[in-house]
Amino acid sequence: MGKEIDSNEMEPGSKDISIVVFANRKDFFLTKLCITSIRLYYPDVQILLVKDKLNGDFNTRRLRKVHNVEILDLGKKYYGWGAAKIHFLLKDNLPKRRYLCLDSDIVFVGRVLTKIQNTKGDFVFNPHYLSQPFSRDAIDIYFDPDTAKESYPGYEYPGYFFNAGQTVVTPGLLKECMLSTTFQTRRYPYYLKTFRCADQPILNMVMPVLKKEQNVEMNAVTYMILSPQFFLDSTNNDFEKFINGETEIMVHYAGDTRNNDLDKMRGNMLLKGIKKEYHLKLSRFSRLLDTWQDKICAHQKINRILYLRNRIWIELMNKIKYYNY
Repeated sequence: MGKEIDSNEMEPGSKDISIVVFANRKDFFLTKLCITSIRLYYPDVQILLVKDKLNGDFNTRRLRKVHNVEILDLGKKYYGWGAAKIHFLLKDNLPKRRYLCLDSDIVFVGRVLTKIQNTKGDFVFNPHYLSQPFSRDAIDIYFDPDTAKESYPGYEYPGYFFNAGQTVVTPGLLKECMLSTTFQTRRYPYYLKTFRCADQPILNMVMPVLKKEQNVEMNAVTYMILSPQFFLDSTNNDFEKFINGETEIMVHYAGDTRNNDLDKMRGNMLLKGIKKEYHLKLSRFSRLLDTWQDKICAHQKINRILYLRNRIWIELMNKIKYYNY
């Protein structure tokens, strides 16, 4: 079974990249699809799972056993939207290598790592080029120039923005002091400023500053496509089309419908093909447990109760200044 490890105990691996998937209770059904799709093309790459328990805990044992996944403990239980990715990025006790960090609402449809491994850089982003970089739409999902000037005076537009749901990073190069106006790691809530897309605006502002001040190497290459664009081609909704791994892309459901009933999602036949591959590795009884888990984790009232319970606990701990949660 995939083991649980502390960030202080990690040893450098033999490969030049590891994959980190960030998951919470509400999207764990997507986490299983994400990791299964990775294993279709990369049976041996190291996969680390970071759990955010803010919406409640969830059982990962079956997934870890089937796909040899390790849980990475970053020292916290509760993060909230996107915060775990910044905590990971700040970690300076991890093996000095590159990590592909992924949201759970992503599936591989080919050998994506080939393109990434052939691209140099401490950080490699999937670029979003805009003819008008600070249009109203761009400001909504990233930030406005005044915010950047106020929070990060050294910011200069690098020629693109990037979606923070998939990034190649080298942790430990970014220091918490560089985030002092927008993010802190001691206590929840970690965000000192509220943005519509949480971590994404912060990372888009601070990474160009890091590049300029610390001379780290950053590159951009297209290795992700958003689901609405990908499934404009109806033939892409075919699991068998991608078995050979000839493509080098991942599909991200950012902003798209995400539902435990896969028939309600775009690309449902592709997703159900991936899910079948996962279930084929489980016993009949484990498949039954897995199905029940998805139904329970999709129950909005239960999730809301668990979230409120955890928020009350966090607030109580904050009042007594005990932040080890």
